[in-house]
This record gives sequence, structure tokens and C-alpha cells, in this order.
Amino acid sequence: MTRLLMATPDGLVALGGTAEGPAVGVIPGDDVALHRVRLEGTRAKARRAEAAALAAERAASPLEDLHVALGPTDADGGAWLGIVARERMEAHLDRFRAAGIEPEALVPAPLLLPPPDDGRPSAARLPPAVLVRGPTFAGALEEELAETLGADPAAAPPFLEGAFELAGPPALDLLQGPYAPRPAWWRARWFRLPAVLLLVSAAVLMAVPPILERVRAGVQARALDLATITLAERVLGTRPQTAEAAAAALVAARARLPESTIGERLAALLAELEPVAAARIESLEVTGDTLIVRLGGPPEAVNAVAARVARGPFLSRQAGDEIRIGARKAPPATLSPAAARLARAERDAAAVVRARRAGPDSATDRLARALGDAGLAAPVVAGPGGRASVAIPAVRPGVLLPILARLEAEGLVIVALAAQPNPDPSLNVSLEVR
Repeated sequence: MTRLLMATPDGLVALGGTAEGPAVGVIPGDDVALHRVRLEGTRAKARRAEAAALAAERAASPLEDLHVALGPTDADGGAWLGIVARERMEAHLDRFRAAGIEPEALVPAPLLLPPPDDGRPSAARLPPAVLVRGPTFAGALEEELAETLGADPAAAPPFLEGAFELAGPPALDLLQGPYAPRPAWWRARWFRLPAVLLLVSAAVLMAVPPILERVRAGVQARALDLATITLAERVLGTRPQTAEAAAAALVAARARLPESTIGERLAALLAELEPVAAARIESLEVTGDTLIVRLGGPPEAVNAVAARVARGPFLSRQAGDEIRIGARKAPPATLSPAAARLARAERDAAAVVRARRAGPDSATDRLARALGDAGLAAPVVAGPGGRASVAIPAVRPGVLLPILARLEAEGLVIVALAAQPNPDPSLNVSLEVR
């Protein structure tokens, strides 16, 4: 039988009492974004690409910093999509490895709960959070937020006392892609002879490093330029003759779109704020295309956060306890011209594709849909000029960030944002988009 081992602050705890058999790791899931999605692709490669595109829309961090996992398709045609920071994946695996265990699978705890009954989410207590599993969402939430999503924390049983078993594949196994268990392929006979030949060839080539470096740089530049041209062709429908022309065409296409990166900037701010325990957010505001944050705490803590933000991907300026975060920085000078051109082309192409995917719905409809999918029932008010606004009395930053990222991914521009901290870890937020 399968052993289910739960990672807790006090060590690993066996769920269900099974003490033998292959180990499956279970994590609380408070740092994993879980969405139930429907994918159009039928082949594994197409589904992975579609899942990555959905993750790019719903996450507030760059895709290269995230690990994306996709569960098996169920009888209703849906599948669970998991998004977690790569550094958090490494931390979870390190906890199991420290106990001498390499788990065969890694499962978020909310997905061990039974499916919802008649649309009402199932729940279990795992202090300090409540695990909730709904029809399209799952996660480890505070009690207040769990109640707003339809769960009853008072009636929820203790999760660690549940008798869980895996009769088949889990609803979502995070050990995919770079984290998937790998066989010892280097010991296989089919690999040994080609490896020896490759080593001999490498030794010969390394005897002339200057020539090798020039050849490598030339081949790499041509490959990067070809990728830029191909990307422009797929997005714009015509094939430019040069990489320079392809990049310019994507810049022009993006310039015709409304654009906002407030969600990305807020995610970058929170990532730099978390390690500085003495600093806190006093207020947030959007003015034009600038995110203005006022910090509280000792001056040395405020200065530490400002210095960390300044090293990040966005331009920033500090004035006392206020930090203004502006546009994204230019690619680093260490990149080759071809690599910098491709990096900019990828960002421009992604913005164009997201805008096309947004559809003809109004800002009011899209804002209401994004809030509803996140389990928030705040009323949306239509405004002049195609604008829409909403006031949310209490929302966790971990719930707010994906909403902002999704709105920007659907082509909406965040024209006003104000957030004040509540006595609990939630925020009181007013938001306007167009």
C-alpha cells in the first residue's frame, strides 16, 4: 500500500496509519495555487503548452520562476492545475530528503479532500489554516476566507486525523518536468558508447577553445534570431525577413494595446518585503503608470526593502518611507544583442496573444468573472468610458495577486488601486480598471 507522509513543522506524519510501502509526500498547499481547468489539447505536449499559458495568465510572477504541474483529466473533462514557486518546491523536497525519503509523488493536501457535495466545498482543519476543495478551486485558507467561499470551518474535521488512501493516481502530482523521478539512464548500455564518442569529440574541440567559442557564439546568435522570426510569424501571421524586423513588428503590435504591469510590480514588491520581518505595507496607490507604496517599520527595515526592490526587474525610487515602482528595466547588458532581442520579442508576443484571448466582453463582465472565479462576491460597478470598479473589504494578498495578473492578462488596464491593511493579514482594496 502507499504511505502518505504529511510534512508538518514537527516532522513527517503518516496519514491513515499506513507505515509501509512507497512514500507519497503531502504538503499543506498554502503556497500552491490550485485551479481546475479544461484544456482543449489532447496530446501531452499540447496540454503542457496550454497549461503553461494558463499559468502565465493567472500567476503574478514570471513563468521562469514558477513550477507548473497538470493533473490527469477526470470524467468531466477537467484537470487540476498547480502553480508553485520553484524555490518553494525545492524547500518541500528538502524536508523529505532530510528524513531520507524520496517521495514517488508530491500532493497538495487540499486535493486529498473529497470532491464537493452539491457544489458545497469540502473542508478540513489544518491549523492555522482551513483546507478547502471546491468545484473549481482548492487551497489552504484563513477561516474568514473559507467561510466566504461556502465552507464551514466549525464543522470541518481535523485533517491529520483523517483516513486517506490513494486508490489510483492523485488528482495532482507536483513531481513533473524537472522534478519528475528519473531513472539511472547513465548506466544503460545504449548510452555508454555514444557518451564515450561524445567525450572524445569534446576533447578534440576543447583543444582549440578560441575557434570553438566563435563558432558557438555564431550558431547561438543564428538560432536566437531564427526563434525571433518564427515567433513573429506565429503571432502576426507574416514572416519578417530579419530578426530586427520581427522584433520591430512585435513592438509595434504591442504599442497598439493597452498595457498594465501593476500586478507584476506588486508581486515583486511582496517578494522583497517578506524576508524583512520588521517592515510592513501601510498603503498602496496607483498613479498613472506608477505603483506607490508607503512602508511602515524601523528606517533600516524600510531602507532594506527599498534596496531589494531596486535590485529587482522594475525601475524604482525611494523617498523616505515611500517607494515608487515604475516600468520594467531594460535587459541586462550581459545579454548578447540576439538574446536581448528575443527576450523583448517574447514579452511583446505574450502581450499580443493575451489581448487576443481576452474576447469582446466588457471590463465590468471580465472583472466580475475574475472575482467570482476567486470566490469573491463583491459587487462590480460600471463606470464611464468603459471603466469598472469594485471595493473589496477583505482579501488576502495571495488571492488578490492572481486576480490582478488575470485582469492584466485579459487586456485590462489597472487605472486605480488603493489598499489599506486590515487588523488581520487581509487588505481592504478599491480597484478600478478599463
